[in-house]
Amino acid sequence: NDKKGQTVELPMTTNSAVRLTDRNGRRLTVYFDSMFMRDSMVYGSKSHYLKLPATPMRIDSVVKVEVSKNS
Repeated sequence: NDKKGQTVELPMTTNSAVRLTDRNGRRLTVYFDSMFMRDSMVYGSKSHYLKLPATPMRIDSVVKVEVSKNS
């Protein structure tokens, strides 16, 4: 849902990114198509080209999820 509570559908592309913010303010930004969860942790890649793994984040500490469609 958006800020007004309306349902929104976003087409996912290879450039779609997800930014997670935890309760300490730490942010994790990964490409949507590289993101996965295992053992209550969120993993993903910071780059399509170099396959750089991002530092994982605990799913129970996430307070905000933002999805962006980068063109």
